[in-house]
Amino acid sequence: MSESHPLNSMLTSVNSFGTKTTKIHLTSMSKGALNEMVSTELSLLPRITRPLANILHHKTKGSPLFVKQVMMELFKQRLLYPSLSRRRWVWETNKILDMKIPDNVATFITNTFDHLPFE
Repeated sequence: MSESHPLNSMLTSVNSFGTKTTKIHLTSMSKGALNEMVSTELSLLPRITRPLANILHHKTKGSPLFVKQVMMELFKQRLLYPSLSRRRWVWETNKILDMKIPDNVATFITNTFDHLPFE
């Protein structure tokens, strides 16, 4: 994340109030590791989650935080949801593929902040 990124400005502002923050450097996950994470999160076999994990890996470049944020967004948009008839999580593959996602997690989170209520 560049120094000019809005999230850096926000963190600087938060630090100016005496709030301590910690920066954590996360490395990208392999497709296999990401599939394990998705499989665990959805309590499904890895062979079932592999197509979703591949899409998430492509869109997030394997960033663990980014994957988690995108999965929450998919749930909010009802593109990932529990199916009572199938008794498992299901997802809208084509809609997820068409979904516009920023190139990095910082921009994604900043955009999420923009949609929060003002109060």
